[in-house]
Amino acid sequence: MSETDPTHLILVPRGQTCWEKEDRLVGSADLPLSSEGLEQVDRWGEQLKSVGLDIVFSASGGPAEQTARMIADACHVRARQEVNLMEIDLGLWQGMTLSEIKLRHPRVYKQWLEKPDSVTPPEGEGLAQAGKRLDQTIVRILRKNKEMTIGVVLGPFALALARLSREGRSIDEVWNLMKEPVTWHKYLIESNTNGEDDI
Repeated sequence: MSETDPTHLILVPRGQTCWEKEDRLVGSADLPLSSEGLEQVDRWGEQLKSVGLDIVFSASGGPAEQTARMIADACHVRARQEVNLMEIDLGLWQGMTLSEIKLRHPRVYKQWLEKPDSVTPPEGEGLAQAGKRLDQTIVRILRKNKEMTIGVVLGPFALALARLSREGRSIDEVWNLMKEPVTWHKYLIESNTNGEDDI
């Protein structure tokens, strides 16, 4: 039986935009990276050179695609777009600060913090719905790119949801993950007894 290369998943945050500096919720807004965001991505690109990336995926457009293309260029690999990797749709809350949401919708805001999967932003997407979309998309990418090291660039909410799924953690922990320092995360995709990846 021949040895096969392991499959690795690298979850990469997209770089910062000007809205983060203002504590605004970016959601799926098509914004360019800020100067701080460009510095972040340059740093991650340097770090990821030694990881052996084979390909980088992201949503189309905006800061996620800009991040993916910069990472791909630094690592001399291809960047590909997958629409279902888009950041959670925050609907009418997009562009607002958490303080504004708290002021206008205090009870909903409190519920969002305490039980995040029980609240859907008006005209937006719920966390559980977004988490399912992202998980299905990442699993499909992993199945099509076995024995490779695959980078997936995600927005803040999407990154936290993908990490929760990979780490077997509850969606109630999403806010805790979003408070952690922003960096990339590497996962080994284990093979089962049939030699197939458990993804």
